[in-house]
Amino acid sequence: MRLLLVSYFFEHEFGGAELVARTTRNLLKDELGWNVPVVCFENGPSHQSGELLRLPIPLALRFNQQWFKRFVLFLNNPLFDWWFRRKMLRLLRDMSPPEGVHCQDLNGLLVADALAKVYGVPLILTLHEPVPKRVSPGILPAPVAFVLNAFMGLRDNAVRQALARCHTVMCVSEFVRERVRSCLNSPAAGPVLDLVHPPIEEYLIANAAKSFSARENNGPARLLFLGRMTAEKGLDLLMDALPLLNSAFEISVLGFDGPIESRVRALADKDSRISLLRSVPHLAVADLIRKHDVVCCPSVVEEACPKTVAEARMLGRRIVTTDRGGIPEIIRGYTRSFVVELDRKTRDQRVTSLAAKLEEAIEAGPPPPFSDAEKKVENKFIARFGSDPLLKAFREVHGRIKRASRRGD
Repeated sequence: MRLLLVSYFFEHEFGGAELVARTTRNLLKDELGWNVPVVCFENGPSHQSGELLRLPIPLALRFNQQWFKRFVLFLNNPLFDWWFRRKMLRLLRDMSPPEGVHCQDLNGLLVADALAKVYGVPLILTLHEPVPKRVSPGILPAPVAFVLNAFMGLRDNAVRQALARCHTVMCVSEFVRERVRSCLNSPAAGPVLDLVHPPIEEYLIANAAKSFSARENNGPARLLFLGRMTAEKGLDLLMDALPLLNSAFEISVLGFDGPIESRVRALADKDSRISLLRSVPHLAVADLIRKHDVVCCPSVVEEACPKTVAEARMLGRRIVTTDRGGIPEIIRGYTRSFVVELDRKTRDQRVTSLAAKLEEAIEAGPPPPFSDAEKKVENKFIARFGSDPLLKAFREVHGRIKRASRRGD
């Protein structure tokens, strides 16, 4: 099968969704033998040698890749969609027509929908975030959030119509699937809604069976934050919670560029317990997580299915996180998680609650190896995030497409 993949940030290092897009593309190519050309934005480091079509970034937005990403996240609009649709169609003029279009980026859904209509082929969407898109409360000043939410609302009807036209929507969590059902006017007549968790890389799964590195007796607890340096990820709350801790600790922050990076660097300059790590290849992430006792994932946005939480669980770490979005699904049945409930709390109350959960996680001590009973639970968890469920889902989608083609639907 020839499946055109639309993933705006396929070659950029901005987060888990891009990594999932690359993993999915390689699995479809290597395991199913599919031909998967990719359409993405330019100016990212190359991650694959196959057919790649790079969209130009508007000149006015080239000064900073992180701010360009945030523009796409929060200021995407019908004019932007129209501009990129024209650019994409020009790129694809000489390309062999695909048998389907696969969109891995909600931001690019309307463009992918237009391509599917041009080629007259089914549209498959992997949905990594809830719909409709909105800024979560408390992230930005209320007037700014109101304006951005109103701006994002300009695309709501078009996104809803594109969702309804999809052949299949692969939802990365139960939370996302329920939000899609709520968004569609007639869910019974809409697309097939498959539940497919984002695949965890094989090298991370292999590390799940390795022994743990123990810290020295009475040494400081080792904490880790891994993610973008943004308020959405709760990094500012984490920095404010650290001074409230009574236990000895050291925290490593491996963060992609973000709006609060300068603040975090300033805090690290003043406090020797805070270390900023340089970016590492994703192959090294497992060892990095295993060297720490507690992984901090204090997201305040409705995360769909954050990979960092899943990776931390897979590697047996203690996890301090929140009850937002799809996070509860990942830590369900995991006794090493410490959850901050965010609803109906002021910012100060959130900081205090986060400090309390960090204290609990630290006092629990270094995480021991899994017991036999825990291993049975964790093996089932790992199976949900392996490659087999994803490949099975795509085989079933391909089968449905072929059967519909034979019927002439």
